[in-house]
Amino acid sequence: MGDKTTRGYASVENWIIRQCEGLTEHELVVFLVLRSYAGNKPFCSPSRETIAANARVSVRTADKALRGLAAKGFITWRQQSEAGRKKSSAYTIRVDLKDCINGTLGPGLDVQELHIRGAGAAHQNHLDVQIEQIRCAGAAHKENHINKINNINVCTPGGDADPSKNERADVDKVCNALATRIEANGAKRPTISKRWKDEARRLIDLDGHPVPEILEVIAWCQASTFWRSNILSLPTLRKQYDRLKMQMRDRATTGSRVEQMQAFWQQGQQLDAETHADPKAIGW
Repeated sequence: MGDKTTRGYASVENWIIRQCEGLTEHELVVFLVLRSYAGNKPFCSPSRETIAANARVSVRTADKALRGLAAKGFITWRQQSEAGRKKSSAYTIRVDLKDCINGTLGPGLDVQELHIRGAGAAHQNHLDVQIEQIRCAGAAHKENHINKINNINVCTPGGDADPSKNERADVDKVCNALATRIEANGAKRPTISKRWKDEARRLIDLDGHPVPEILEVIAWCQASTFWRSNILSLPTLRKQYDRLKMQMRDRATTGSRVEQMQAFWQQGQQLDAETHADPKAIGW
């Protein structure tokens, strides 16, 4: 595992962090576990059970993450066996790839190191991952996938970042719209927390929903007697968003059909009234 200064650490190049949008949360955690076991070497051979335990997922989930990492070019592995022992896998970690996910990094982006420290030696049962230093470039929303991993703290050199730099008018507009509707329905106005803003940002940036549509869905669900008592936070709104949007459109379609039927009925009633008033109108 290396000397005392590198034991329990893994070096992860910045291109991995910048391009991690193609990785699932489980794939990223399993990859960090493998890098921690490998240390400064490009290979390691922990068992499937050990990987799963350190990543705090099931063996089945770890296997799925390993297959995903292999398919995306981050790792390769082969079966190895020794006399009298069960078969195990030897993993080779590909750290030289610049284009395995969503294209290349492009010019002007250098490779720097991110130190990830495990909670002790790599063979221990649990791996508490903490990012001690990260130098990132590009859009801030590309780091959201990292922030979603449990027990990961992102720190920038020179102290905490200025929160006001990350403020966005569209995110605030979505959060305030939901909070105002909830309050108007008689509930206590919810606190717009960092989690609210993160989920609103993901709803816009990652899920690709336009702000006018989101505001329309918020207005519709808060007018619904059923949904107004179930959608009381931005995380819940994002979780149920697709369902809400489909129901809103279905109701709109049904409503237009009802209006058409009502118009036809009114025309029929008017025709009956005119007929009774003047029988000659229909040739009597």
